[in-house]
Amino acid sequence: MFANLVLTALLALAQDKPAAAPPDLDPVRAKAMSAVFQDLQKLQMEKLLPALKTAKKPEDAKKIVAEMMGPFTGKLINLAQEKPGDTVAFECFLGVIGLSIQMEDTKTRNQAVDLLLKHHGDNSRLGIFCQMLAGGQVEDGLALLDRIEKESKNPGVRGQAALCLAMAYQDQAESPEVPDATRKEALVKAASAFARVVKDYASEKDLDDRPLGPQAESLSSLAVGKKAPEAIARDLDGKAVKLSDHKGQVIVLDIWATWCGPCRAMIPHERKMVEKYKAKPFTLISISADETPDIVKTFLKKEPMPWVHWHAGPGDDSLVKKWNVRFFPTILVLDSKGVIRYKNVRDEELDKAVAELLAEVK
Repeated sequence: MFANLVLTALLALAQDKPAAAPPDLDPVRAKAMSAVFQDLQKLQMEKLLPALKTAKKPEDAKKIVAEMMGPFTGKLINLAQEKPGDTVAFECFLGVIGLSIQMEDTKTRNQAVDLLLKHHGDNSRLGIFCQMLAGGQVEDGLALLDRIEKESKNPGVRGQAALCLAMAYQDQAESPEVPDATRKEALVKAASAFARVVKDYASEKDLDDRPLGPQAESLSSLAVGKKAPEAIARDLDGKAVKLSDHKGQVIVLDIWATWCGPCRAMIPHERKMVEKYKAKPFTLISISADETPDIVKTFLKKEPMPWVHWHAGPGDDSLVKKWNVRFFPTILVLDSKGVIRYKNVRDEELDKAVAELLAEVK
């Protein structure tokens, strides 16, 4: 299931078009590429997913994926190589990379990566690829991000690569499975990459036209072990609220949305946790990224969530944007001194973290 979700996301990225069509967009080639992706999506829904349900072993699933999707990588590579430097080729290369990751076809993936960097290494939209690499779905993603930062002649691309590299190392350092030695090394590398972004690429912009410097400063300030920056938002009635209003409390910040399935799945456990610690110096703050606070109010009428609620979306000045939230739910657990001690723990792990921090309160 996870692999299928990854593939869907990668295909979506591969077809993500700029708001305005670039001048080199060949409509004939674009139509041909679109036809390949449509055929692929049709195959995925009608044949691949049903076939994967019959697989009894991981090896069976890999074989099914390779047999069904293999021909599409060839079609996309051939189309791309007709005019390897144009926009259609860029999209095709991304599609091949996504497919080859799913098929665990390292040879094809490396071929597509080399062609992408050779012909599009200075393309500002390479930031899409950098985001894919930062997501941890590519085995040597860190090395590729380092390569892009060093080789691209476009400072905007180098900056996006450096920021994604910092994010990837920060994620690695915050993974509970990582050994202490690896964690310490990752933290040092993350700090170094964030510093490079602030020093060398602060005014360069990402694909959403946002300067990279403030993003690096915000992300680095949200690392485990650092004191959480002040957070300012509004409650569901529009009243201004801030994190420091809850000074001295163990705080869980749950950045969520009503449309997010994994977020909704946490609600029953959060309800129990709030009841369990109601007599303790503990506060749970759910920060909604929904379009309007009224959406949350309507949701709460059907799904009781008896704790603090803020609204932080949408808009470029929202907390979700300022903190560069990349997925939902995003969880931050703060001790009574306001230091971020845990990130993205859920259910029993979240309960354990809260209990540990409450035990530290004197």
